[in-house]
Amino acid sequence: MLHLILLLVVLTLALTLIQRELLSRLLVNAFRDITGIHNKTSLENKITELGELPSTFGIGVMMFDLNNLKHVNDTYGHEKGDEFIQTFAYGLTRILDSNSFLARYGGDEFIIIQTDTDSEHLKQMQHRLANLVHDYNNQATLPLSYATVSHTIAVISTDVENFHYINDKYGYPLGNEILNIVYDELAASSLTLFTTRVFSDVFISIADMERLSNDALLTQIQLLDKRICHRIQDTYHISFFRTNSGICCIPDPTTPLETLISYTNVARRLAKKMISHCCIYSDEIDRQEKMQAEILHSFHPAIEHQEFEIYFQPKVTPCTGAISSAEVLVRWIRNGQMLWSPAIYIPLFEQNGFVISLDYYVYGKTFQWLQKYSDTLPEHFQISLNVSPLHFEQPQIRSSVVLSNTTSGFPWMISVPAIRH
Repeated sequence: MLHLILLLVVLTLALTLIQRELLSRLLVNAFRDITGIHNKTSLENKITELGELPSTFGIGVMMFDLNNLKHVNDTYGHEKGDEFIQTFAYGLTRILDSNSFLARYGGDEFIIIQTDTDSEHLKQMQHRLANLVHDYNNQATLPLSYATVSHTIAVISTDVENFHYINDKYGYPLGNEILNIVYDELAASSLTLFTTRVFSDVFISIADMERLSNDALLTQIQLLDKRICHRIQDTYHISFFRTNSGICCIPDPTTPLETLISYTNVARRLAKKMISHCCIYSDEIDRQEKMQAEILHSFHPAIEHQEFEIYFQPKVTPCTGAISSAEVLVRWIRNGQMLWSPAIYIPLFEQNGFVISLDYYVYGKTFQWLQKYSDTLPEHFQISLNVSPLHFEQPQIRSSVVLSNTTSGFPWMISVPAIRH
């Protein structure tokens, strides 16, 4: 009787182990194909897993097409075709490391997802594969060849217009719900390959531009933004909800990621001023940005070297032809030539506050000129000076102008002039 019980226990344990082994094989086979590498289902799970990461930076993707598979199948049969596929898959496995994920997602299509990597590492992997295939082909009757699939991609930076107002008015919990919806819509779009939230209400997405022109991409992004806005408006009845998207089509694979994100952020800032709320970074925008950077960088040296010169635009009395007054204008002169038009640098200085320093520089130069030529000026001659509205955020403007006038030694009292529009 005891022997029978022991036998039953052994059989039960054996059956359990067999079931576990079968289940393990079924699970493996569910995510592996004939080559033993990951299949399309496993790839989809991997992409979902990556999409849930807080950041997808440092992730590289390489895609390969095995050439001549149809010819091998038609000529030598599918069994030989399977062997052909397995040989190439084995070559791919030999270039992998602990950060690699290899999958076959089509009949002759393979993909490697490499984490914690950079472009130089990916190039080294491609070089090793090329050497392996070259060595194999020297001895093979059916040589291998493959094509690297190259996709044109774009980086997209998206934010929520005045998101701080949503947090202040409706609270942070609802604000987080809205950000989750924005992320879900961006990540679920067929246009985007990866999406991550980088900080606050700013998202970075990688978009597939295959078979899309810049105009078509812009249209697709506008439609995606509208879909996000309509969902938020319908769900929470927030009528003022709006997203802004800046887009940069990657001009060169070697362009640093930080530079690309900077480009998209510039485009996103410009998008806020557009009706479409979408903007693609272009050569013209690049030129404007570099010019603005040069202007801002040159401002303080220009003040120090007195490159800003004042000119007087006279007002003439028609009856007598006499000059009754004049408006003081400023021009940026270097080496005897006007460097930039005031229409370019004045608005820029208004934005960053440099215009205050420039105005006081002009006032000082004007008072010096008045002191020098006061004896030759007509009686009751008037001077008009431009002033930025930014001055009125500083209550000391009138005293500063009077102080400058007094310091110059010119006896006239100068009142605050008209605002520059």
